[in-house]
Amino acid sequence: MIDSPKIYISCTETDQVECISLSQALEDKGFQVSLGILRGTTAYLHGLKDDGLPGESLEAIRQRKQSKLNEVKISSNIFLIVFSALSLTRKENQTYINEECEFALMTQERKKRDSFLVFGTIVCTGSKLISLSDPLYPKAISHLNPLRWYGADKVKNLENLITVIQDPLLLISHTSVSRPKRIKQGQELVISKLEIKNIKCFRELVIDFKHQQIDQWTMLLGDNAIGKSTLLKCIALGLCNASDAAALTRISDMNSEFIRAGETEGSITIELQRGKLSKNSRKKYTIITRIVKDAAGTSEEITQEAHASSPDEKFPWADIFVCGYGASRSQEADTSHERYKIFEAVQSLFSHEVRLQNPELILLRQDPEVRILLQEKLQSILMLDEADYQIDAGKTGLSVAGPWGKVNFNKLSDGYRSTTLWVLDFLGWLIYAGRLGDNNEIGGILIIDELEQHLHPRWQRNIVELLRRQFPKTQIIASTHTPLVAAGVADIEESCLLKLERDENNEIKIVTIDQAEIAGKRADQILTSPAFDLLTTRNNKSHDEVDRYTELLSKSAPTPAEAAELEQLKPLVQSRLTISETPIAQEVEKLLDESLQKIAHEYPPAILDIEAKKQLQALFAADDEDDI
Repeated sequence: MIDSPKIYISCTETDQVECISLSQALEDKGFQVSLGILRGTTAYLHGLKDDGLPGESLEAIRQRKQSKLNEVKISSNIFLIVFSALSLTRKENQTYINEECEFALMTQERKKRDSFLVFGTIVCTGSKLISLSDPLYPKAISHLNPLRWYGADKVKNLENLITVIQDPLLLISHTSVSRPKRIKQGQELVISKLEIKNIKCFRELVIDFKHQQIDQWTMLLGDNAIGKSTLLKCIALGLCNASDAAALTRISDMNSEFIRAGETEGSITIELQRGKLSKNSRKKYTIITRIVKDAAGTSEEITQEAHASSPDEKFPWADIFVCGYGASRSQEADTSHERYKIFEAVQSLFSHEVRLQNPELILLRQDPEVRILLQEKLQSILMLDEADYQIDAGKTGLSVAGPWGKVNFNKLSDGYRSTTLWVLDFLGWLIYAGRLGDNNEIGGILIIDELEQHLHPRWQRNIVELLRRQFPKTQIIASTHTPLVAAGVADIEESCLLKLERDENNEIKIVTIDQAEIAGKRADQILTSPAFDLLTTRNNKSHDEVDRYTELLSKSAPTPAEAAELEQLKPLVQSRLTISETPIAQEVEKLLDESLQKIAHEYPPAILDIEAKKQLQALFAADDEDDI
């Protein structure tokens, strides 16, 4: 009798669905497979039905099950540890994986016979990448022959198994892999309305993204801890299916409780419609995601309803494309992907430990024509699109050539690195999802938290226009703390500025900022507008000096000490109250002020003030026209 190999697969609860599929595929080919799954802090043997003996304590049951699990591990020929990048985001999972590795190595040494430790990932590494749950995976398993598990074939079969786990497409390269069809531009779904009830800091919040047409840009403003990041997370959760939404809540950097304190149920309702170019743009689709506390009140469960525009229409999940990026987006992974999954494309919004796709792989895996397109878009967003600059994905890795020479990607500044990472990650998902339009136009939804991260003020001033130019058909929803980024949105017709603030009952409300409030204004003027509500942009010391100068100036009979203090403060205050921005404008303003003082007794102050402003405005308007 020929024994077929015994395989033990170990995984965390995050990856159990894929691993169960892998187990079944291996069993169909004659392998003896056991699967251990970590749930919480305890590993269980999948499929083991044992409720315990009469009078047996829970601890005794747990120990007996653990003993059974160890027996299975020791008796296995192949020890396969399967984990995804998501598994490693939890510290307890990292500890479990380390313990499994140590156990496998110890078993191999103790048995002094064939025992193999194989590492795999749910999205496998190699020149090609594929998920274990892909329908092509069983075809790769068919190359294995467990009935000839002896002699030279044993080594060959093991090599095949390892190859399948590491790079399945190498074994099925003769099979044509179907790529998703390109989405016809204008058919993608975009958000027209969002309603949040009893989620975190929000009791009830409604945002209408549709005025005359769907807004291309929505910028969120508001103080720290007012709920901007939570709102962006709610959008991502509401666009996922129920299982993915539940997984995102588990990896969230926020605590696991999304329901508002004191409530037992919360909901996220998202209304979508087709892009404005579609003939069916008036059709509406709704996803209602409910988060409910269990009977014990210790955990939260997610349910979902999805409604199409008519009873006989199936909800078009495949037409939803969304990517989301949290404030921490500077870490890259060693792998890329083959297929788009919403869960993976938005998870950096929920955990700062998530790594984005490898930018070099994204570029290298494209046809030359597409690669050039991606590089051009990236260089434009990085403001490196002049002839002196070149991005290259070569044998030595991703590099940027410029006046400074050729610099490896990993040595670039944080601004260039983080922006390159998230932009190429987004472009990679677009390609995997077939979202490049017929004219290389890009649709879908892009969510970015704290858009200004690591950007110099000059870059902040241009980033909105740069993204609008490269992604003109994409619905972008972002947050910012800076006036320069906010000002960029005011120049876009199809856009809105929304500010989160607290009302008189300490509840979060949404306020629409009139774009005229910030259009054409300087950064300091925007900071003192309703968009940011600062009383002054001066530092505290300057503000106190101006107040003291005003106080002394108003005294009809100042003391000698006060008069001396007034003279001391006068030049300081005048320099800080200048309205001009550039050094030459400030010098002209100073000279004008000195001239006005000489003739102040001849004309009313109001007339002098108006005439001075008119002359300054005319002077610097002419300078602008002549590019001086």
